[in-house]
Amino acid sequence: RSLLTQLRRDNAHLLSLATTDPLTRLQNTRHFDSFLESQFKIGRRYDRKLSVLAFDLDHFKLINDSYGHPTGDYVLKEFAVILKQCVRESDLVARTGGEEFSIVLPNAKRSEAGRLAERIRRAVSEREFVVFGKTVHITTSIGSASYPEDAEITEPHMLTYFADQALLRAKQSGRDCLVRFDQLSRSERRALRRQFRCASPGQHVARPDPTVIADARR
Repeated sequence: RSLLTQLRRDNAHLLSLATTDPLTRLQNTRHFDSFLESQFKIGRRYDRKLSVLAFDLDHFKLINDSYGHPTGDYVLKEFAVILKQCVRESDLVARTGGEEFSIVLPNAKRSEAGRLAERIRRAVSEREFVVFGKTVHITTSIGSASYPEDAEITEPHMLTYFADQALLRAKQSGRDCLVRFDQLSRSERRALRRQFRCASPGQHVARPDPTVIADARR
């Protein structure tokens, strides 16, 4: 029995390593994608709402350049704590890139996702990060997409792609704000759907062009 218990612990540890971001202890992209796909299937089958929020820390490169990567890691970990404190138990929070985070919100319509996004945005902007005795204020830009309210969405990874495109618009609009995918023009939404569809078979477009994001951060 003790051997079986140890095997179970080892398996649980291996699973945690495979699905968890080591720095923030949030879920990683692999687990995020798997959870999103399963929740999308549930949403289609039982006619349930599903939303995704995408976050990017504003001017994060400046923090790393000014204070060093250990300080950047500290900010990322504290941001992860804020996200976890704001969500429901049923939500999944993941670190999906360097300073990029996403949340899957099962059974949450667009307006509910928007309220959560605003609560997180305020919590981040009001938080004082103390770095080398100095107070540093951080902001976050947010994009959202919701199924089935965003009619263009017909598969799970469209949620992440469209939320990321809305996030990009938020950064281009001055940062520290939320932009919903439905706030993009109809022609933009149609073009993004075509762009998603043009991806190679078996390949999903999950993130905007990094060079475009870099330009938006300046």
